[in-house]
Amino acid sequence: MIDISFTMILQIINFGILMWVLNKLLYKKLLDYLDRRAEGVKVDLDEASRLQNEAKTLLEQREEELMQAKTQAASIVRNSKKEGEEARTQILARAEQESQKIIDDGKAAVETERKKAAAQLRSDVADVAVAVAEKIVEKSISAKEHTSLVDDVLKKMKSQSWN
Repeated sequence: MIDISFTMILQIINFGILMWVLNKLLYKKLLDYLDRRAEGVKVDLDEASRLQNEAKTLLEQREEELMQAKTQAASIVRNSKKEGEEARTQILARAEQESQKIIDDGKAAVETERKKAAAQLRSDVADVAVAVAEKIVEKSISAKEHTSLVDDVLKKMKSQSWN
């Protein structure tokens, strides 16, 4: 049958005593240590979860701020383009007005100079006509005829578009 030796019985008794001593001396401390360790792990997990939630919230806030910044930047670019286009339009309009004024002033100056030149030419032609007429007639006409002759020459000049 079963052969149980005395040594084996002593080993079982020793093992039982060892377990009883360990139970009395270490079991409570080991359970306390394991409980503290479990509590520490739970606290660490809770802290990690809290930090993860904070990070997620912070990330969402940063993404929202980034979207707002992008929207604001796009708005600034649109406004700048619009203001630039308005400034360009105003500058072109002013330049057009100034160039038209310069052209008008130039035309007026040319017209004034043309009229002065025409008046000077009439005067010079009249003087030449009088001088030629005097030489031709050599004092054979009277002052009245001379005035009449000058008037006729001036009338002919006016009728030939000297205006």
